[in-house]
Amino acid sequence: MAAPVQDSRTAVVFDKRLESHFSQWNTAFTEIPLRVAEILHRCDQLNLLERCQRIPVREATVEEITTHHTKAHIDLLESTATMDENELKQISQKYDYIYFHAKSAENAKLSLGGVIDLVDAIVSDKVRNGMAIVRPPGHHAMKEEYCGYCYLGNVGIATQLMMDKYDLKRVLILDWDVHHGQGTQYMFYDDPRVLFVSIHRYEHGREWPHLREGDYDFTGEGPGKGFNINVPLNEIGCDNSDYLAIIFNLLLPIFYQFDPELVLVSAGYDCAIGCPEGEMLVSPACFAHFVNLLKPLAKGKLALILEGGYNLKSLAESSALSLRALLDDPTPLILPITAPKHSVTESILNCIKVMHQHWSCLQYQDFVEPQKVKAETYPYQGVLHLPPVKDVEFYTSQNRPEVFPLIQDCANDITLQAKAELNSLIERTVQNTSLVVPKDRLGFVFENGSSATILEHLRARESWASYPSLQDTTQHSGSAADCIKASMDSIFSNEIQCCMCCLQSECQHPPLNGKPLNGNSEPSLVNLIEHHAIDSKSVNRILIIDLCPDLPSYQDTSKDSSSMLYISLRVTAHEGEEPFVSPHAVDIPLSQGVTSSADFMAEFLQIVLPIAYEFCPELVIFKLNDMRILPKHMSKACLGHLTQLLLGLAGGRMLLLTREAAQTEQSSSEDSTPSSSSTNANSEDKGEGESNEKRAAETRSDETEGRDEDSLALELLEACLEVVTGARCRRLQAGPPNKRTSTIIRKSLDKLKQYWSVLQFRMQLPIISL
Repeated sequence: MAAPVQDSRTAVVFDKRLESHFSQWNTAFTEIPLRVAEILHRCDQLNLLERCQRIPVREATVEEITTHHTKAHIDLLESTATMDENELKQISQKYDYIYFHAKSAENAKLSLGGVIDLVDAIVSDKVRNGMAIVRPPGHHAMKEEYCGYCYLGNVGIATQLMMDKYDLKRVLILDWDVHHGQGTQYMFYDDPRVLFVSIHRYEHGREWPHLREGDYDFTGEGPGKGFNINVPLNEIGCDNSDYLAIIFNLLLPIFYQFDPELVLVSAGYDCAIGCPEGEMLVSPACFAHFVNLLKPLAKGKLALILEGGYNLKSLAESSALSLRALLDDPTPLILPITAPKHSVTESILNCIKVMHQHWSCLQYQDFVEPQKVKAETYPYQGVLHLPPVKDVEFYTSQNRPEVFPLIQDCANDITLQAKAELNSLIERTVQNTSLVVPKDRLGFVFENGSSATILEHLRARESWASYPSLQDTTQHSGSAADCIKASMDSIFSNEIQCCMCCLQSECQHPPLNGKPLNGNSEPSLVNLIEHHAIDSKSVNRILIIDLCPDLPSYQDTSKDSSSMLYISLRVTAHEGEEPFVSPHAVDIPLSQGVTSSADFMAEFLQIVLPIAYEFCPELVIFKLNDMRILPKHMSKACLGHLTQLLLGLAGGRMLLLTREAAQTEQSSSEDSTPSSSSTNANSEDKGEGESNEKRAAETRSDETEGRDEDSLALELLEACLEVVTGARCRRLQAGPPNKRTSTIIRKSLDKLKQYWSVLQFRMQLPIISL
């Protein structure tokens, strides 16, 4: 297994001193000390802080601050510490949504210093990941201008310092705060080392900060062209479905192609339900899903830096569940997602329209000359032209006010009744979110006649001792039916979160059309699962992901059942084979000889994850089948990433099914010789310039050459189990899929959109040059 970092804990940054500055003349100002206090209180209630390594807070130095800001900017900030109230009022009016307090300079420098040390600890592998619970926020602060509650650019400065110190070449900054992070955008607009992404309320420029450069067509300049992504939200009320649609259809494919070395999140929780400034509806639990989707990237080097969030209840809950996700607690269930809003779909398509020329992973639309689009019937009229819309006045250097009102409204007024209804909704959401943590992460079950040498071999490996949760595992034995039942009983009683169940090879094949194979009278695997889990355990929905099956088993799913969803990703030698889809089954054939990790990742990101989140399973069954086949098409890194993504579903409940064939007995020398047509199991480490077809045709690398298939299969299984038990994902430089897989994905999407409302993005897009 992969070696753990020096300290595998999650780090946290906070300090009571960060509660000392506030607006002395505007009691309605929403950026208040209680923001930090309430987050810490909720984290303490959930016993999260005691599980983290606390990083001390110290003031950032002048040298660190001048990485981004001018010396004049720092001098003015520090001078406010000795000003009287009238002087503070006067200087505050020179800036948009800014107040100065005698402690503002100290708080800003402490906040920045804490962020820098947190990120440094993550990059240097002193800690695994972390969260900075700090204020004031920083993403609106510009080179020589305070703005929007922000004084110093926390995330931007930390990014620049890490690139300088560690020679980082690829840093991802995701800003999910409801307001555009213009300060960060300006800092890296021409820098290809930083991929900056902002999802923000925009309303075609009518929403603060009223900047033209917050729209989707501002994509960077010079060498940074294509490395600035703005996702404008043009109406309020966007919820889990809207945000996850953006992540699945636009961001995750780009993130995987970018292959970051570090991921920083400007974690503003003003897009959470109930926030008066955001007026959005993202549930607190959904932020844990955002974190889980980011965790596989950059070998887990992920830092969340607090920005906005002004409903104290939803802010505290959202922040706590984000920290909980960093600590690898099960991701809470959320409601099934639905189709995104029309305006959000339009924004996603607009982003794809301008970004596909920079990112080859965005290849699933039909790009045509503008004159070929039938404008009169086109459903998304905003896609047919570039912004801006008419009659919107933007802030510019020419019309920026010289003096701002001393008291500015931070949010639209709402009635007391509406506020009470929102708070009641937040409370119901919190109460209905299960935060149960099973006693153990992983258990093992073996069918009678199968060998338990997998477990013995794993325990014998030196790296096994690095993962204490694997030391004491539950073991059962019996028939295939007994093993399935024992696995599910352990999972649904919260004894274990995940179970690996090893069955004999002949029992792994479910009968087709209800007829047993080879005269076997055992009930089919699908029917057995359906009966025991759904009929006996009151489970409503089970998702089966069948990875590289010999035969697809979609014929065995009930035609009238909405309780089971079967998805097969199958490697086939028949080039002309078409995908099969039905309301309850999906079979996607991948091409033998050219299929690689990039193809599996593309299928997962474009098809599996969106429909899985719409289906919303209560149990995920991950069938790995004959593990000796998988190393020919998939790397250890890829299987680990797929496992981590699936752990976000079903509250983390997962049943891993594998065949007895993945054992440790040595194969004969003839059997252990790799086939010349085998895919290089580690081909994604070779570089992005090579095509996936070429990579897939190569022989194994030095790491795998000459190794027998059983040993490779065992290492692949390890990669899955180590992620289940909390290890960080390995680096995966996937890139785009091969042409055959891209075609299959398009065909699958066209067929599946009749059954799944989330798959509505296969559109003609006009080719427009910026």
